[in-house]
Amino acid sequence: MAYETIKPDPYFTKTDSVGKKEFILEYDPANGNVKMYESGFTSFGTFQLFYNGTFDQALLDRLGVSEQEKNTLYAKIQNDVRNAWTASGGNANKKVLPPWADASNQGKTPQTTTAPIAGSPITGLTDLLNLFGPGLPGISDLDFSSTNETQLFSGPANAALLKYPRDILENQQDTLQITMYNYQAPLGDTFLPKGGSIDTGKIFKKGLQRNSALKKLIGTVVLPIPSGIQDNNAINWGDDTMNSMNAGAAGYAINKTGEFAANLAAIQTLAAAASAKGVQLPTKNLAGLAVLLGGGLSADNPMLKPAVVSALLNSAGFEVSAETILARGAGIVPNSNLELLFQGPSIRSFGFSWRMSPRSELEAKNVKRIIRFFKQGSSPRKVNSQSGAGARSLFLGTPNVFKLSYKTGNEEISGLNKFKICALVNMSVVYAPDGTWAAYDKGQPVSLTMSLNFQEIEPVYESDYQTKLSDEFKGDLRLDNFSSVKPDDVGY
Repeated sequence: MAYETIKPDPYFTKTDSVGKKEFILEYDPANGNVKMYESGFTSFGTFQLFYNGTFDQALLDRLGVSEQEKNTLYAKIQNDVRNAWTASGGNANKKVLPPWADASNQGKTPQTTTAPIAGSPITGLTDLLNLFGPGLPGISDLDFSSTNETQLFSGPANAALLKYPRDILENQQDTLQITMYNYQAPLGDTFLPKGGSIDTGKIFKKGLQRNSALKKLIGTVVLPIPSGIQDNNAINWGDDTMNSMNAGAAGYAINKTGEFAANLAAIQTLAAAASAKGVQLPTKNLAGLAVLLGGGLSADNPMLKPAVVSALLNSAGFEVSAETILARGAGIVPNSNLELLFQGPSIRSFGFSWRMSPRSELEAKNVKRIIRFFKQGSSPRKVNSQSGAGARSLFLGTPNVFKLSYKTGNEEISGLNKFKICALVNMSVVYAPDGTWAAYDKGQPVSLTMSLNFQEIEPVYESDYQTKLSDEFKGDLRLDNFSSVKPDDVGY
């Protein structure tokens, strides 16, 4: 037998700082299980306040339920469960009354727990909430920081190691500088705001506000500009057609929404009545004809007659379109008004490859540290990474992200493209690029090839070329490369 809801519904209501919460009480007389959970959370696991005589104390605290309220609620649950047990047939029907709800236990203090209630079927949301304890700190506050990242890649001593060749800056060579940052969710303030509620009205009116994806600077690698560099700005456009019949129907529906809806309702009623008598009407085609007639088309209109004939044939099981009738009967087709329409932006990708042949022990150390920089920085992060290798983790954090810049000296090269913030989506290292293994002492490869594939984490927009900064953007705009396009730059 399944759980049965004990009326009234909702059984218990409480208003906290977030809003009104309604709880449902259910009892299964077949086994005596009783649970109370928040209405609307059954599909995510039960946001459970009570199970088999035990309250979730952490949830009681978050709701602000006093000791007196809890005891009063407990007595009410005991009484209502006994009544539900009696109504289901009681012992005569072999129904189970939980011991804690027996009349002999009336007035006793209920049990409470601050951990997930033992033996309850809670999963998902309640378990997740119990991890954070009273107060429910934001998920965005979870710490994915690394214990050795700063030690390996930050500070002046490491900056000298993160260059190849080692004297690249002293030789005044043009460079590609790749700076790594810890990631933060650009839409975090929208979906998991710290304090307050989500401003859904503003989202509907203005859209989503994307902020900086950069949290903390880790380090910078300086490499020569590789051969064959290029950029590719692709925008998604696609063919779209709309003949006069469709355009007129759309216009009619837009101009006379109420009348159009009424016509459709009438047609559906007609189709239902016909169906009851065993006659199946082509509702979709009838609705289309109603639109044409409502749009003011007369019987002698060259588009209406083929549409009527098509509807009749389709209702008889012959799939013949109005366009086919026109083409075969008169050698004409409706003007499709073919047009290329904008369908959305695309994300750019960039691939780079370097051949590295260390000329000294120190330069070999540089090469190894650079490879480690990209390997470790592009790896997913565990929430308990500070516990050491092999630590468990309920969540995975986003890998680090990268800012790329072509530079000559300390200045960006205006004749080359700029980059949005990028993710390193693929990395490969070939340790024997000539096909034969060759190494110095201690197995250091004589030469190797490192290939990196980056992908920007957001598209390029026309507004990225503007000099005015948005007042709503949160973060260091200079780091994100916003508004850094000068009049003589080629831009993104």
